[in-house]
This record gives sequence, structure tokens and C-alpha cells, in this order.
Amino acid sequence: MIRSELYKVFVKQHLILFLFVFLFLNAAYYIVVGYDTTMVIRNSESYYTSFFDKYEGKITTEKTAQIKEEYKKLEKDTANMLSNKLKKQAFESFYHVYIYESDSGSGYLMDTRGWESILCHDNINYLLVVFVVLLGVMLFSVEYENEMNIMIVSSCGRNRLTGCKIFIGIAGAIISAGLFQIVHIMYLVSTVGLHHADYPLNTIEFYENSRYGISLGTAMLFKFIITILGCMFLVSFAMLMTVLLKRREICMVLAVLLVILPKMIFSNSSILYRIPWITALLSANGFFWPDRYTHQLIDNQLKKVIAFQAIGTKTMLIVLSMDIFLTVLFSYIVFGKFSNHRKSKYIKMTSKILPCLLICVCLAGCGETSEDKEVIIDGTLNAQINMTMGGNMYYIDQNENQVYCKDAKNNIIAIRRNVIPLQQSITNIFVDDHYCYYLLEDDNSSNIIVRSVDLESFEDKLVYSAGSDNTEDFYGLRKDESNDTDEILKNMATVNWFIVTDKAIYYQKNSAIYKCSRISGKQEIIAEAVSDDEVRYLNGVLHYTDAYGKKSYYSRQASVGVHDGRTCADV
Repeated sequence: MIRSELYKVFVKQHLILFLFVFLFLNAAYYIVVGYDTTMVIRNSESYYTSFFDKYEGKITTEKTAQIKEEYKKLEKDTANMLSNKLKKQAFESFYHVYIYESDSGSGYLMDTRGWESILCHDNINYLLVVFVVLLGVMLFSVEYENEMNIMIVSSCGRNRLTGCKIFIGIAGAIISAGLFQIVHIMYLVSTVGLHHADYPLNTIEFYENSRYGISLGTAMLFKFIITILGCMFLVSFAMLMTVLLKRREICMVLAVLLVILPKMIFSNSSILYRIPWITALLSANGFFWPDRYTHQLIDNQLKKVIAFQAIGTKTMLIVLSMDIFLTVLFSYIVFGKFSNHRKSKYIKMTSKILPCLLICVCLAGCGETSEDKEVIIDGTLNAQINMTMGGNMYYIDQNENQVYCKDAKNNIIAIRRNVIPLQQSITNIFVDDHYCYYLLEDDNSSNIIVRSVDLESFEDKLVYSAGSDNTEDFYGLRKDESNDTDEILKNMATVNWFIVTDKAIYYQKNSAIYKCSRISGKQEIIAEAVSDDEVRYLNGVLHYTDAYGKKSYYSRQASVGVHDGRTCADV
């Protein structure tokens, strides 16, 4: 039966021809587009690759001395020959890689252009998308167009036939996803190369701040597997559309559109990877991307604005689990619908599956750190000069403008390890299981800046800059200037407290509570005329007391309420 269905789809409907044509077009596309490089490197590629051939591998003291010596030689060489200019240009590009790898990279030198081509883009292979959709639609559309589905329903082997079609669809999606990706890999191997798969991921400068300590080869394998999962999801969705709508053209257009539209709507946004849908799987690489910034002109200054927020491990696992579940669910519905399975059994099994789906959807919206934890903070000024977490006490040394940690044995270590001195004052800290967040303020600006320090690696990075749309502040070295006396006096107020969750930052200043989205960068006032009493955060709800002594709350669903005389626990 499988052989018969394969012949019907791949030979009679010419799907095998489509496969070869699409693979050829795919290869042609990569040949035309090429691999990641720059015009400077392309014009002097032979010189560029020769430097890596000479110095490739782990950076040693000997290699460092040789590279610096070669740098001096080229600087002194004033010959105005074209070859000399090209060699200098190539060495400058190589030297940039050397500086990165020796200062903040992996400590290994190699030509990373091949790896960059495959790991630094979130483009979707639309030739693969169209082929997988064709496969899913053609498997079932012929029976509806020829009205053979009526005969199939009445036959004894309908369940087996439907199972064969679903199997061919899933297997075909896996094989086609593998073939299309292998074409790309073969092209890169034959041109620029994919050497040293065992080197760390941060060998690529793009992944300098990646939270995943995996190798280049492992990252490519994950991309390979996630793309295959995306094609399995897509073919199950295409089959579902076919058995529901029964029209080949409509099903094909709809399936392709529902892949393209999320990409258009959430282009370059991390939101795409937080939604359990096909598009993120076919893009794949974004699951491993670090925080990314773009440059914008703000207040006549060029500033770095956060454009992509890294996806955490928990979120990624939940989203991928949901995608697998939906693939299975869609395939099951196809089986029940096409084979006209006994409705009682169909409904009974579906009733067991749907609650699981709802639970997974709820989990997918959960945060990674603080959303479901209880946080209680004294609302008075300077309430967060020190905090206790995991038996350790974290505190601010205001004289040194530094954050320290004291353990149970009274050992003291500095949390902030960056040598660049801060121009703004650390006024508050907030600590969870993984990070110590510190809040920066100065007297001349309404800016608040929140940075985080990883308690394991001590990596220090920007989390939020409220006054400038979440812009990089160069560790607080930039200071806003103002000649407006009233504005300066207004800005002199200090933040009473702040709380950091995975999605937002809450803080109180000037008797008002602010909410700052970590994803969009937007800031809003959620409560005014607030007292300095205790605040409590639990399960996405912020509890506080207003100036009239009434217990109030703000939920993450943007609902504000007042509960007279009731405790926070009553909500």
C-alpha cells in the first residue's frame, strides 16, 4: 500500500519532478547569492584566507607575537602597489577577527564565514516550504477531486490507507528538509568551508554574548533538527487543511500564507520564537541568538536600541514541545477525519488531548525567572540597599559604588567585575536565583538604567534604560545635560524600589509606579499617589497601598483593582 501511494503521489502527480527542480533551484540560489562576506574581503580573498591558513587554531603567545610583527611590517610598507593595498585590507579584516577572539571571543582563529552563513540568519527556505505544502496537499486532494474518498470510507482498509498517507507525509517532510539543508551545507563546504565544528559558538562574533555554551557543530545540528520539526509541522498542517477544505489551490495558498504572515508581522522580533507555530521552526536560528541591538538617532545622539531579546532555555523547550504536540494533534485529526473513524472514539480521544493542549498553552506563557515567585519589598526609600538570596547577602557599597556578596562564612566578593567606573550611582539592587540586577540613577536625568550580572559567569549587560527607549548607555558613562532648573529638581527624586520579572520591570518614583516592558521597551504609569508601604509581587500581580491606605493591585493583564480592608492574600 505504501508503494502504491508513493507511485500515485510522486510519479502520477509528478511530485518527484518538483523535488528535483526545487533542489536544483535551491542549489542555484546559493551559488548566485554566495556566502557571508564583505566587498573588502571578496576583493582580497586569497590574501585573507592565507592569513587563516597560517595562524588558524588556538591563539598562543607565539602566534600573538607573529601577528603583531606582521602588523608592524605591513604598516611600515609604503609601496603603492595594488597587491600591497589588497594585502593590507585583507590583514585589517583578519586583525579584527584576531582582536575579537583574543579579547572576548573563544580564543580560536578561523575563517568563520561559512558558519556565519548558516547560523547568523533566520531566513526561511520558501522553496522547501512550497514543496512540503505540495506534498501534504497532494496526498489527500486527489481522492476528494475524484470523489474516491467515498469509496475509501466504505472500504475495510481505510484506516490503513490513511495511516500510510500520513506516514508518507511525515517521512517525506523529514527527507526533503534534510535534502534541502544538505545542499546548503555542501555548497558551503565546497566554497568557504565549515572547519572546526568543535570550536565554541562564540567563535562567531555574532554570538559573542550567547547564553548557550555549545559548539558550532552542535548549533548546526540543532538547526537541522528544528527545521525538520518545522517541516513535519507544516506537512501535518497542510494535510489538515486539505481534509477540512478539500480544495487543492485554496489549501496551498492558505498554508503558505500562514507561514509567511508571522514572518512579515514579527520580522526581526523575538516574539516570533515565543509563539508555538511553524514559522519559528523554519527560521530556527533565532532560538539561539543573543540579545541584539540596532542603532537609532535619539535626542541627537546615536544610541544602541535593543531589537531582539534572547530566548531562554525554558521558553525554547516549552515552544518546541508545543510544536511537537500540535504536529501529533493535527495528524490525529487528519486520521479521524479522512478515515471517518468512529465518532465516539474520536471525540473521546480528542477530549483527552485538548486539556493537555490548554495546559501547554498556559505553560508557554510562563516566565523564566520571577513571574511565579513571591517578592516582598519594603516600599520605603533605600529599601533595596541590601537583599538576601540563597543564604548570601548582597549589598551596595555607596562609597565605592559597587555591589558585594557576603556568604554564610563572611567571605566577600565583588559582584560587578567590569573595570570601567560608573558615572551614575547604584541606588537599588534586586536579586533572583540567577542574576543580580542593579539600578543606576543620577541627579541630572530622569533616566533609570537597569543592568544585570550573571551570578555564575559574572557577565554584566544592559537590561533596560527607561529614559531613552531601552538604549545602551555604555555602562553609565553617558550623562544627559539639562539647563532647566525645574526639570533638574523634578529629576532629583530617587527610585524607592524596583522588581524585575522576565517580561517587565516595575519601579516606584515620585509616588508613582511605572511598568517598563523588557520586550517592547515601552514605559507606562500604572498607579499614582502610592504610599511607601510594603509591596508584594506574586503570580503576575503587584500588590501595593495607595496614599489613602487602601490595598490595591495591578495584574499583568493590565487590570487595576482596589480591595478595601482585605489583605493581599485575599486577592
